[in-house]
Amino acid sequence: MDEARRYLRYVKPGLIFVVETALLLLIFSPQWLQAKLADLAAKEGVGATTSTLGAVIAVVLAIGGAIGGVLVLGVFGFVLAVLHHACHWSRLMRWLDKGVLDHSQMVNRLVDNKLIPNPGQPKKPKIEQEEKPANVDRLTAEQIVLAEWYKRVKSSKIIGEAVDKKIATLCDTAHALGAARVAAFAAAILAPVLRCVLDAPPIENATWYKCVGMLVAGLLVTCLFHSAYKRVARITQGIFERILEETIERQKPHSNAPPAIPADGS
Repeated sequence: MDEARRYLRYVKPGLIFVVETALLLLIFSPQWLQAKLADLAAKEGVGATTSTLGAVIAVVLAIGGAIGGVLVLGVFGFVLAVLHHACHWSRLMRWLDKGVLDHSQMVNRLVDNKLIPNPGQPKKPKIEQEEKPANVDRLTAEQIVLAEWYKRVKSSKIIGEAVDKKIATLCDTAHALGAARVAAFAAAILAPVLRCVLDAPPIENATWYKCVGMLVAGLLVTCLFHSAYKRVARITQGIFERILEETIERQKPHSNAPPAIPADGS
């Protein structure tokens, strides 16, 4: 069930791309889209056979096409997810998702409070060194929090498999929305390009207005997905960090514990 859900996470962005492109063309250029679809259907010979055998073959081909379409959408959705991942980790695009799914502040806070080791400090220095302040970058912080989380999934009373599955579901939703954001932006670009490229030159002014309208509408949809992605990602990050930080703090050894009484009573 989990594998099917994660595969659908890749199908949805591809489906959003196709549906949004078709809707933009249908809203702004319905007659043009119908004419292009009619030309395509005529070239493919759709509806040419009316016999029973022809109808059966058409149904089989339709089912095969649907299955193939799902597979293609999954592959295309995976490409969109890779593009989202590249944008998410790119330094040039950090202004777009600043602070989203970035655990460096929490890790630096835990290091300063001596709750976890400082990755920038040698474990066994040959000579005594002054302790360095925490300055963990985003990538290192991601590795640290995942290691600290998964080594407590079964041993901690707070972090359990049920909590881990809930966090995984929220992460999948956030990543799907991020990939959908990329899909919406790609559709916003493709729809007006198709309208202009497939039109016979010279392109009329009315066509340019429709292309601009498609671009604006597509960018508005992109902004909606972008807002939803940031909201879900921040919620997921907040829940994840709160649970992990509380778990680490509870497991901290208490320095003010009473001294142990020797066995001889002295």
